[in-house]
Amino acid sequence: EAELVRKKVLSHLESIVDQNTLMVEEFRIERIRDLNLLALTSRANGGECNVFHLNNMHLERKIYRHIFMANKEGRIICNNGTKHVFGQRLTDQPWFKAATQGRSFMGDVESAEIKGTYDLLIAVPMKSRNGRITGVLAATVDFNGIAHIMKSTGIGQTGEIYLLNKDGVFLTSTRVGENRAGVRMLPELFAEYFKEVSPDQYIDY
Repeated sequence: EAELVRKKVLSHLESIVDQNTLMVEEFRIERIRDLNLLALTSRANGGECNVFHLNNMHLERKIYRHIFMANKEGRIICNNGTKHVFGQRLTDQPWFKAATQGRSFMGDVESAEIKGTYDLLIAVPMKSRNGRITGVLAATVDFNGIAHIMKSTGIGQTGEIYLLNKDGVFLTSTRVGENRAGVRMLPELFAEYFKEVSPDQYIDY
């Protein structure tokens, strides 16, 4: 009986993980669609950068920290929001190279300048009416919104969901520690929370 309960619990957890994985992927894809729409709007305007359109996207979708447009030489020609501090020339960065080669780019979730917050950088190519690539439209997205939705997902009275990156660093806080975001996951952090338990049995009426 204990093994049956264990299998059912694991199956339920896998289902919740699958649902949240789908939610995160849909979130990421929707952001690419947003930028592609902005890029098409710019192309319809002859390739000109219109801050009005960027501002509208920024106001409509509060998750965007910074939206900007750069030419093929890596010079930002139009932007709004909280400017992102890039550590190297734009032309040297993977997202810029991908977009200028005609591909959409979606980076990993990265630690933002504000402790405990995370950004997702996305970029799409800008094209002229004849299809020639003229530059890059990019944005940094506040990932905390999706993390908050995941964290609020209930798993019974004591369970919770938290998100880690591929290096094992928490991208969300946890019930075990509200300031856990940005800390590497170590088994000993949870030692006192995950104790061995045995099933309780009750005789029904």
